[in-house]
Amino acid sequence: MDQVGFDRDEASRNLWMTPDHVKQLDSEGHVIGLHSHTHPTTLGLLPPEAQKQEYEKNASWIRNLLGATPCVASHPCNSYSPETQEILHSLGVELAFRADTAHVVRRSQLEFPREDHANLLIAADAVVQEKESCDVKDA
Repeated sequence: MDQVGFDRDEASRNLWMTPDHVKQLDSEGHVIGLHSHTHPTTLGLLPPEAQKQEYEKNASWIRNLLGATPCVASHPCNSYSPETQEILHSLGVELAFRADTAHVVRRSQLEFPREDHANLLIAADAVVQEKESCDVKDA
């Protein structure tokens, strides 16, 4: 990487969100939720106390930055366990998302599949078209 002049420090400054980025998203109405503090890729395999520390640190960081306690979460790398769900519930999380889009039987409010934003746009367009169609019929 050094041979091609890749600057790791510069890349990291442009790769990760800053606190100001998070504040801006919040001010624009985006929901800011938990995702763990250090993003372990196998969070669900960690002992429950380690998982709890990950989410408590993450919640504290968000609370200190935005002045609000997060009530949603997204499971890093889709790694979670029944203990993870208990921890999230104890922290006041009401809704959590898996990292995949598989339509499997959801066992709790803490296991919603990720939704591709393109599907949401398609659904929104269909609603608008249906409404326009109804408006023409009513005229």
